[in-house]
Amino acid sequence: MELVIDAQVVKAYFDETVLEIPHGLTENTAPLFDRLGEIDRVNLDEGGQIEHEWREPVDSEWFDPWLAKLFTSGAAREIPTTSCQRIRAELDRFGFPTRGKHGKDFWYIRTSKAVLDDVTPIPPGRNPLAFIVSEDLHFHSPQEVSTASGKRRFRILTSGNGPIVRHLRRSYRIEVTCVQNYLQNV
Repeated sequence: MELVIDAQVVKAYFDETVLEIPHGLTENTAPLFDRLGEIDRVNLDEGGQIEHEWREPVDSEWFDPWLAKLFTSGAAREIPTTSCQRIRAELDRFGFPTRGKHGKDFWYIRTSKAVLDDVTPIPPGRNPLAFIVSEDLHFHSPQEVSTASGKRRFRILTSGNGPIVRHLRRSYRIEVTCVQNYLQNV
């Protein structure tokens, strides 16, 4: 499977495997990263935006060799992206932050769209062709970012049914999923 992984999931992986502290995501992240190179491949944008987002919350002494190993083993690749103006306009209507402080989240969608553009021929059907693994509520239900917490937040993430999730799934065959759902359903 072709993945794009949000920085908060990388941070949780660092917390879980290096610092050995709890991270608060829906599931342990080690099994997700263990699949890279064997079953899955993670995609980053050629411009380095996702790499920058990943690097920011973790220790660089750990990060640099870890990322290098992902690339040399074929578990990760960089892919050129486009601006995706149509998707940006569509997601603006749902309240997804495509600009400003949280606009960096749009890079994950741009990179997922680049994965789709790289798939030829497009297989028939409705199955997702790219996955965004994120537990950021902006990707699931942006209108509830400031109000949902605890059990409500968990339900939103695991329902797989937020407005952004539905739109990207139906319109682009991009599946936005939390760690738990990805590991249970793929």
